[in-house]
Amino acid sequence: MKSELVPEGDLLTPMNRCRSNRPSRRATRMRFSAQQQKIQRLHEYYNQVVAELLWYFNESEKEAA
Repeated sequence: MKSELVPEGDLLTPMNRCRSNRPSRRATRMRFSAQQQKIQRLHEYYNQVVAELLWYFNESEKEAA
């Protein structure tokens, strides 16, 4: 099928078009690693918040007793 906008030699097959839009494996690994680091930092933050809340509630119970 000829296109008036793109020269025939520049047309991509559906498989080549899919491959050209896919990120590289290295980029995917880097993005995954960044997400893992972000999740780890959030996990550590939430653990710290829970520890502080538990301390606060324990102190409140001591004062109430």
